[in-house]
Amino acid sequence: EHTHDVPSNASNASNATSYTILSHSHIHFHNGTFCQLPSWDDFQVHLGLYLGSLFFLVGVSMMLSACRSAWGGEQVARYLRKIVRDFTMSKVYLIIQAAISLLMCGAHVMRLEAEDPYGNIASLWNRLESYSCFLYLLELLVVWLYDSANSSGGVSGISITRLAVDCAVVPSVLFRWFSGSQLSHFSFSYVASLRVYGLWCAFRSTLSIYRQGVALQLVHAGIALASFVFCMAMFVQQVETLTGPTWPIPAAPSFANVMQAQRWDLASSVYFVLLTITTVGYGDLWPRSVLGQLLTVVITTVGIFLVLRTAHGAFDAARLGMGGGGHYERKTSCKHVVVAGTPSYQVLCDFVQELYHEDHMHEADDLNLVLLLNPAMRSTVQAMKAYFGKVQNRHLRHRVWILQGSALKRRDLDRVSYKDCTMAWLLPNVYASDPEREDVENAMRALAMRRHTPYVRIAALMLKLEHQPLMLSVGVPKGDILCASEVKQGLLGKACQVQGFTAWAAILLKNTGVPQGMAYDVNRPWLTEYTKGIANELYEVSLSRAYLGAPFGAIALDVLERSDGAAFLIGVVEEALFPGDETVTKLFPGRSVYVGTREDRHCKGIFVAACREDIMQHPTDRNFSWNIEGAAPLAGGQTSAPQHPHAVPETLAAAGTQGYVREPRDIEADKLNLTEETMAAAASLRSAQGVRTFAKVSQREAERLVGGIPAGRSGMLIPEIDAEGADVPEATGAGDVAKALLSQHQEAQREAEREAEVVEIEEEIAADARSMALFQRAVKFVEDEEEEKWIGRMQMPEEQEMDDELWGGPQPPPLTLHGAPREPPAALLVRGGHVLILALDTGRRNKESGAAGSPTARASRESGSKMRAPGSKHGLAQLLRSLRAGIPRHRGRSVVVLADEVPRDWPAAAAEGDAYLVLGPPLSGSVLRRGGLQQAHLVIVHQLTPCVTDDPSTVDAEAVFAVKLIESLITAAGKDIPVLCDLMLERNSFFTPHLQRMQKSGKIVVAGSDVPEQKDGQEDEQTQPERKMHVEDTQLPFYLQTRFANGQLFVSRVITAAAANMMYNPALASIFQELISSGYVVIPVPEDWSGDNYMQLFTFIMRRKNLLAVGLLRKLSARIEEEEPDEVEEVAPTTGKGGDGKSKEKAESAKALAAAVAALGEDANEPVHVQRWSPSDCPSERCVIVMPPGDMKVADHDGIMCMLPRTGKAVLPKLAHF
Repeated sequence: EHTHDVPSNASNASNATSYTILSHSHIHFHNGTFCQLPSWDDFQVHLGLYLGSLFFLVGVSMMLSACRSAWGGEQVARYLRKIVRDFTMSKVYLIIQAAISLLMCGAHVMRLEAEDPYGNIASLWNRLESYSCFLYLLELLVVWLYDSANSSGGVSGISITRLAVDCAVVPSVLFRWFSGSQLSHFSFSYVASLRVYGLWCAFRSTLSIYRQGVALQLVHAGIALASFVFCMAMFVQQVETLTGPTWPIPAAPSFANVMQAQRWDLASSVYFVLLTITTVGYGDLWPRSVLGQLLTVVITTVGIFLVLRTAHGAFDAARLGMGGGGHYERKTSCKHVVVAGTPSYQVLCDFVQELYHEDHMHEADDLNLVLLLNPAMRSTVQAMKAYFGKVQNRHLRHRVWILQGSALKRRDLDRVSYKDCTMAWLLPNVYASDPEREDVENAMRALAMRRHTPYVRIAALMLKLEHQPLMLSVGVPKGDILCASEVKQGLLGKACQVQGFTAWAAILLKNTGVPQGMAYDVNRPWLTEYTKGIANELYEVSLSRAYLGAPFGAIALDVLERSDGAAFLIGVVEEALFPGDETVTKLFPGRSVYVGTREDRHCKGIFVAACREDIMQHPTDRNFSWNIEGAAPLAGGQTSAPQHPHAVPETLAAAGTQGYVREPRDIEADKLNLTEETMAAAASLRSAQGVRTFAKVSQREAERLVGGIPAGRSGMLIPEIDAEGADVPEATGAGDVAKALLSQHQEAQREAEREAEVVEIEEEIAADARSMALFQRAVKFVEDEEEEKWIGRMQMPEEQEMDDELWGGPQPPPLTLHGAPREPPAALLVRGGHVLILALDTGRRNKESGAAGSPTARASRESGSKMRAPGSKHGLAQLLRSLRAGIPRHRGRSVVVLADEVPRDWPAAAAEGDAYLVLGPPLSGSVLRRGGLQQAHLVIVHQLTPCVTDDPSTVDAEAVFAVKLIESLITAAGKDIPVLCDLMLERNSFFTPHLQRMQKSGKIVVAGSDVPEQKDGQEDEQTQPERKMHVEDTQLPFYLQTRFANGQLFVSRVITAAAANMMYNPALASIFQELISSGYVVIPVPEDWSGDNYMQLFTFIMRRKNLLAVGLLRKLSARIEEEEPDEVEEVAPTTGKGGDGKSKEKAESAKALAAAVAALGEDANEPVHVQRWSPSDCPSERCVIVMPPGDMKVADHDGIMCMLPRTGKAVLPKLAHF
């Protein structure tokens, strides 16, 4: 034992005190306080705790990740995802955690700078540090468990980095707290400064990228440098002030004097680190231990890199500014997608809203979006900044990155971390006036992106279908290409076939929902039922392996039953086997078509549901027993369904029981048996007749001799002459008489049949003659009218000569039209029932506007061509194919197009047949009459290119005017022809309110309102609610407006929404192609159906009709709850002058009416006639309900929209409407 003076630190150098030191234990006594100086033994213990906890957590995390399916890792990750996201995205929580980390760093500095040389400070700070460390530990465990459950390979890289910091702080501080006597104050609590830097990075990610300018970059660099310098300074100070033998290598004896001369406090340690990383190095301070010297090398290397990186980041931020430069900072815990191309502001807004829709909350919870826009699109970038600055969009500011660059450059693709992205989109400007240029540029971008990283999936939105081979040639699969013209033309074509198809398909392709706080108007009862279907959307979910080998109908009904009518199976998808292979998509292949027969393909189901959680399937570990015809038990003989892989069918329903439907093969066998029995019975009857006639025996004797006559067939023999059944006399005369009577009877029967046939033929001829005469008169009237017009235009020879002299010579003959289009014949215009399309090419007409006359015709004459130059492409061939797909050829409707110029692709449209063209201004009255407006089945106002203008409300100005004009002409003619409007922008939909023609008065009012006529001077108080309702209707989204619900509105936003949904439904492009190529039919509610709700109706139609019910067409004025017969209310007598007599008469008439109704009810031998849906119903009086919930009541007047099967024959009623 020996004694020597222990020097104090710089703060109390003047108060040095003598202490007694035990050389082996280094235990000191100071003013009666028992304490110990930090030693190298403490360093080894804390280092072991750090490494042990770090490797333990990493190893356990890898084990949990490897077997996460056994302990429900996915469910745990789903439960903890929201908690972890709230932690990392909550600014308040990040600030609290930063305060805790700063508290730990402050407590370490207080011990270092305390007057007590052993680091004794107030116990309050020790308790605060320890309690904060417990909160630190709780967060560490939650994040660690989430990363273990969310990853298949253990914790991610960023999580290991955080564990390296947290495992140094938490075990060290807690070990010192639980040590009891606190023999030493040694800990790694200063490492929490690195935690401060991590929290700052998380806080920075919550800020908008538009606020991350030069100032924020400098702050970021300063925090990073400060946290590093503080942590290294404290590490050096701690290593250089430890007592006892140095570790791992003892210090040299020459360092003994240095140990006494150097004082390592906070200021000197920071001073040393700053001199080191700036490569100054005065040499006044230097580490004495080997560990300190090695640490200095690390500090120098990392510090120089950090200083250079900080300077580079500051200069780069100053250079790029807010011009869309920089790069995307990839986060391991989040996935990101890239959007490139030249999308407009409206396209980007629609895309972002659909990608981050609340229905995709779980899928897009950890999804970031990187927009790589063209450098010339500065106005779009500024508009997007303003868009994300709005209050309702601020939650997306930290999830969307806007960079400017070109997808053709590898450097720009590296800036967006393209090789690590989940998916990429190529979006054009849907409203561009030059679609060919847009498609070609995107094809070049796809080629560059494919060369950069071939394995990243690229979804391309193209404007024209004819440009699809360009994208295919650069390696983009067909299933990842969505064509805007195909979507628009396909939906418009199907809308001509089935009412409400545009609304039905748009709701499935785009996420829709009811705005929060929306009040339903009592004047529009249909809106309550309609909103129950707009929440549905398409989902691709893997089919349970128990369903493989079962028929489609059985699977669909089982899913419907298990989900309680909340999910419907409408098709299957068989994924591609290898890159380049096409995905096989089938929508309603037929109720008897077996699913999943190819085990080499992964099979998915196409479901329609409100959310993914509503889809319930048969458990995979249990066998699926199915019976497409029903589940009634057998009585008597039992017949089993055929065996198939992965399926155990149950017995079929017995004959005569509920759910029994005979198989087609059994029906064919019964027909053959019946034919054989009939032929055998006929042969026996002929034999018995011959024996009785020629053998002169009685009927009984003939039957006895021949034998084999079936029971009940003997009466078919020629009746006996003797009424009492006596034997026929043997005399020859009796047989002659019987033969004569038989011949007369047969001749009279044939004569009656001939007379009836002659009468029927004469009636048909007379009816045809009357129809032909009426038709010829109508045709002659139209021809005379046209002839009078042309005769008025013809000039006399003298006038022609004067015109020639005036023009300097005879005028050239009219130019030949491209594709030789035909005008609609007079017979078609008189018969009607055609589809009239008004092709509005506003953008092209504005470009070519100038001198009088057609621009294309003038250009053709100037070039000397004998053919009139065609106009732009319309894509009518795709519309015609969609219109006639899936239905019999003879049921297809003719199409009449009104256009200024001949479409460039008119030959392709004419090849489809029954397509006619009328040249002239589409909005001209004469052109509309030539196109047969008043006899049309449907009118489509189709915009080819938008009007380029700065005012969004005028983009659809011509289309809005066309709709107003057409509806006014139809109303004046007393017709009710639906007008389907094609709009570019959603905001312009309220300019075209839906008009409903009231059948009683013929007055046109806004749908859902009933505005009575007001007399002059009468106040308009009663119309206030209706007017208020109309204003509210204009403020609703377009999918909640009456015109859209009626299927008479299409908005181009649906195209962009469909492209965004390709992220969640990979086969959406092929699904849409199946939608427009399938056949649809509208049928009334079957009379033999005795169910109550839509779930029972879906099951009935699937089993009995082989149809897939996809929606209902319900009257706008329907009130399902009030469909019971109204009771006759007694009229209360009114008081007043002259009112008693009238009231008594009304009461008596009401009682008489009630008695009559009661009498009819008692005498109801015939069923009560129920008004059902009919093709002749007014189309403007119904709305479409998309796949309503299973418990929704079905009205007798509803129309059922059904999809026809791909395989098999459907049972259709007579009133089916294609």
